[in-house]
Amino acid sequence: MAVILGQFMEFHPVHGTNVRLDNSGTKATRVASFANGICFSKHPLNPGEIFLVEIEDKELGWCGHLRIGLTARDPGTLVTVPEYSLPDLVDLGDSWVFAITRNHNKVIEQEAHEHAGQAAEMRAADGGTERESMSRTFFTDTHLYIDNVCIPKDKLVGRSRPGRFSHILDDLYKTNILPPTARRSRIGVVYVPKGQSIADMHIVINGEDMGACVKGIPTDRPVYAVVDVFAATKCVRIVQVDYGWSMKALAVVISVKMSFCSFFGEEIYKDHFKPGIYVCSQCEHPLFSSRSKYPHSSPWPAFTDTVLEDSVTKIMQSHTAYKVLCGKCGNGLGHEFVNDGPEEGLSRF
Repeated sequence: MAVILGQFMEFHPVHGTNVRLDNSGTKATRVASFANGICFSKHPLNPGEIFLVEIEDKELGWCGHLRIGLTARDPGTLVTVPEYSLPDLVDLGDSWVFAITRNHNKVIEQEAHEHAGQAAEMRAADGGTERESMSRTFFTDTHLYIDNVCIPKDKLVGRSRPGRFSHILDDLYKTNILPPTARRSRIGVVYVPKGQSIADMHIVINGEDMGACVKGIPTDRPVYAVVDVFAATKCVRIVQVDYGWSMKALAVVISVKMSFCSFFGEEIYKDHFKPGIYVCSQCEHPLFSSRSKYPHSSPWPAFTDTVLEDSVTKIMQSHTAYKVLCGKCGNGLGHEFVNDGPEEGLSRF
C-alpha cells in the first residue's frame, strides 16, 4: 500500500511550558530546564503517515534524550501539558511513548531473534556476504517498507554533514548511520494498521525501522504524534516527507514576479489568507506560510518570512533588495525588500 498524502506537518500550538515554536510551527526549541518539552502534531496522523523530526541542537550536561510516540488524546483538550512524556503523559492513558537512546533502540521479538541467530550463523559460514548485501541494499533502496506501508526513503536518513551534495561527498553518510541521538539524526513515528481499528507503532531512526515497539493501538479515534524535547535534546525540526499528491491536496499554480509558486488550497489570489503553505512549483520545496502573509498594495502576495531557514537563497542586488531563489532547486521567486514589511525592521518577500 503506497501512502499518498498531502498534509503539511506542523507542531500543535499546545505544548510544554518550556517549548518555543518558530513562526512556521515546524521547529521546537526547549528554552529552559530539561523537562516540560512535550510537543504534539498539529493534526492527527493518517495510517502509514510518518511524523519525522531532525535533531537540530543538543545541550550538554543532561542525561536522557528525545522521546517520541503517539497519543489518542486531543492536545487541545489538555488542561495542562504534563512535565514528562514518560511516565506522566503515558500514565494519563491512551498514550504510547518510546525513549530514544544512543544504542539498543531496535525491538527484537523472540521469533525474530531466533531467525536473526540463524542468519548470523549463515553469514559466518559464507564469509559475511549477506551483511555486505544488506548494507548495500539499505543505501540503495528508494523506499522503506513496513508491512504493507511504503515510505519514500530520501528524507528519512540523517546526514553527518549539511549540504546538498553531502550524500556524495561524505563517506560517513555512504557507509554508516548517524548515532540516533546525534545532531542531524532523523527520527520518526508511524502507525501501521494490523486489523480492524488496531495498529502497531513503529519508530524509524535514520531510515531504519526499529520494529513494533507498541502493539494493538486503537485507531477508532484520531491519533497524534508526540515529541518530547527532553534533556540532552534541545531543538528539533520537522522534516516534510513527500508522498506525492492526493486529490485533497492539489496544487494551484499562481504567477509571482514571472516565477511560480504552488499553494495547498482551493483558490488563491492576493487577498486570500486561508491557512496553507506556498511551495516551489519546480520541486515543491516549502517556501512561505500563510501565517507570514499580509495585505500589501502591490499586486503580488506579500510575506514577512520563509517557512524554513533553507527555504530560499538570497543574492544581494542593492542595500535594500535581494534576488530570491528556491533554496532547493534555484527556481527564481522574486525579491526580498529590506525594511519594507508591515512593521519596522521586517522585510517583504
